[in-house]
Amino acid sequence: MKTIYLIISFLLFPVLIFAGNYTVQISGNVFEEETQVPLDGYSVILSIDRTGSFNGYYAELQTNSNGFIFAAVEIPRDVAGGEVKVEITDANGQPLVFYETFSQEDPFVHFTIPVYDDSFAYCFADFSYQSNIANSYSYFFSDLSEGDGDEYFWDFGDGITSIEKNISHTYEFAGEYRVCHGFSKSDGSCTDTLCMVIVVDSTDNYECTVTFEAVYFSGLTAGFQAYTESPYSTVFNWDFGDGTSGTGDFVIHSFPEEGDYIVTVSGEDTYNCEDSFDLEISVSDTLEPCEAWFVSQPDTMNPFRFSFFDMSNGDIAFWYWDFGDGSTSEEQNPVHGYSLNGNYSVHLFVEDTVNNCTSEVTRTVVVNYNPECNADFSFELDSLSHRRNHYHFENLSTLDYPGEIKWDFGDGEQVVTWQTSHIYDSPGAYDVCLEISDQFGYCHETVCKSLETPQYRNIGGYLFNGDFPINNPVPEGDTAVAFLYRKLSDGLHLYDSIRFYEYGYYYFTWLLEGEYIIKAQLEQGCTHFDSFFPVYHPSMLKWGEAEYIHVATDIFDCNTSLVNIIDMQSGQGYISGNIVFPNNEYRNTKPVNILLYNSDQDALIYTVSDENGNFSFNDIPYGCYKVVAESTGDYSLPVEVCIDKNIPGNDDVEIELFYENPTGIGEHVSDIYKKIFLFPVPAQATLNISFESTQHNRALICVLNFTGQEVYSENVTVNEGLNRHSIPVEQLPSGIYVLKIITPDRDEAFVSKFLRD
Repeated sequence: MKTIYLIISFLLFPVLIFAGNYTVQISGNVFEEETQVPLDGYSVILSIDRTGSFNGYYAELQTNSNGFIFAAVEIPRDVAGGEVKVEITDANGQPLVFYETFSQEDPFVHFTIPVYDDSFAYCFADFSYQSNIANSYSYFFSDLSEGDGDEYFWDFGDGITSIEKNISHTYEFAGEYRVCHGFSKSDGSCTDTLCMVIVVDSTDNYECTVTFEAVYFSGLTAGFQAYTESPYSTVFNWDFGDGTSGTGDFVIHSFPEEGDYIVTVSGEDTYNCEDSFDLEISVSDTLEPCEAWFVSQPDTMNPFRFSFFDMSNGDIAFWYWDFGDGSTSEEQNPVHGYSLNGNYSVHLFVEDTVNNCTSEVTRTVVVNYNPECNADFSFELDSLSHRRNHYHFENLSTLDYPGEIKWDFGDGEQVVTWQTSHIYDSPGAYDVCLEISDQFGYCHETVCKSLETPQYRNIGGYLFNGDFPINNPVPEGDTAVAFLYRKLSDGLHLYDSIRFYEYGYYYFTWLLEGEYIIKAQLEQGCTHFDSFFPVYHPSMLKWGEAEYIHVATDIFDCNTSLVNIIDMQSGQGYISGNIVFPNNEYRNTKPVNILLYNSDQDALIYTVSDENGNFSFNDIPYGCYKVVAESTGDYSLPVEVCIDKNIPGNDDVEIELFYENPTGIGEHVSDIYKKIFLFPVPAQATLNISFESTQHNRALICVLNFTGQEVYSENVTVNEGLNRHSIPVEQLPSGIYVLKIITPDRDEAFVSKFLRD
């Protein structure tokens, strides 16, 4: 039987007090020991013995899909403390029992239990990909999934899918593609999907050098073969130096008279890469009965192998090749492989039995294989994965004709592939090594780098309806959903969500340290759904005003309060419209909350757009409103609409969603302004600015309201060092404003928000 480890920690958030009692709050996580996957539907028994005025507590709880349980037990205040008994049974039938104390001063208990469960089916999707050297649009995708799955699925991001385990795929166009690989068990007991973004290169990192050679002579007629290093289709144009031209990679041309000519070929590929090459050609009208000639072509997949093509004149009946390394052939067009670098004198002897003619020619073939060989890689923790210690490794090695590529992750696991991902079962510091070699033994190099797995944290909190969390202290028929968004350099990303109802408590486990925001809302159909807006922690209607939660330790008091929907009188007005995107781009959109504000900036009601971005407010009173789109992580500007008995409605309101803030509102510090302070905040009559500049310059100071309108501006001179300036704000209405300092070329040097009270 495997050992079951138990880790107990205490939650530090305020106690809820109900009518002379205090509440013991018990939470825990149960997950499979080897895979670290949360165990859904696992039975956990909690009990507290009877003592004094307390009648005792017993409950058999089932873990949710996140392997989480939660219980809140009211204890009379005359009971100073006690013990919580936790019972759980592993897959071997072995019971585990442990106790943990609580008290009025410390009433929070949290436990984390790894459990061995050999009946548990698990699926971890993983894959690697490697580009085709001969075609940068073609990739080979390899399944690296682990677990009990037996079915595979690929979505290559260009509308093409597959159910093969390993597969090659060729893209039609360059660009970025989100490739998703699914791994599942046919009975449905487990499934997992992993997505990566790959960049299909088009014009970067290749040469389109053009050359040609004369491969055929017969009197005044010559044949020319053009070559290019471009991997893409190339058009060749010829100037034969005699006033005529031609097109094609192989051309035959008859010159008007014997002499010397400058022949030029130019090539342009499908990505507009151009090059040209010229060569002086001598022709004579003297025609030999037979003349030996050949061309050689290196193999694109093997630098030591060459194809030889006979281009001799005459009625040739016999060929004899000497490849210069002791090997010979009597084929007309042989293929020969060399074993070492070097210059080889290749000799061709031909015989024309009809004309009783022999001829021979010697040409040099150069084998110069000196491969670029530089082992390098980068790694990145998958910050949006729900699997702990999940790293993506990108092979940055420079290597011609790759042979064996081997990764050693420092934990006893090795894999042979070009790109890869890896999950560390245990936290710690690891030395990761990449070993590369080519196919021909000319290159062998190893590089090692160290990585240390991060700390993972847990957060949780209550969703309040007034003074009490929903369904707490008594159930009221409400169910809610909490969404967790992680802030990354390119914006907000939905990381996780949880549906909850008991005790009004939500909980997110195993989070990387960083910044997050929480959104919570009641589910449609529950008791109080029509009474509250969706909100962001701590109690905001817009994600831009949400309080970021800096997760650097376990936090269990991320409480969020619902905001009441104001009772509106019924009217005869209406407002409807749709969501649009920049440049009239059309695409289906996720549901977006559309908020309706009155002229006093009070949020009145909200609705949700459909999959086509359409929305409407019906039976509303006449008046002036602001219509605001609230799409987490996206930006938009409010639209002002006024309706009255003459114009009772507006049905063509368009709200444009942007991925970047159209007003420029954000936090950005340039090299010019190193430090800036605003005070007092909130400001009433005057806002004082103190900032430090590294140079003497002119600048524009301006203030924008929340719609992006400029409400104040002033040109100032700034000096090297500390600068102080004051601007009047007493004429501005109360609200949130944006201060900008702009350089003469209108490069934003600093943007900061302030509150006018």
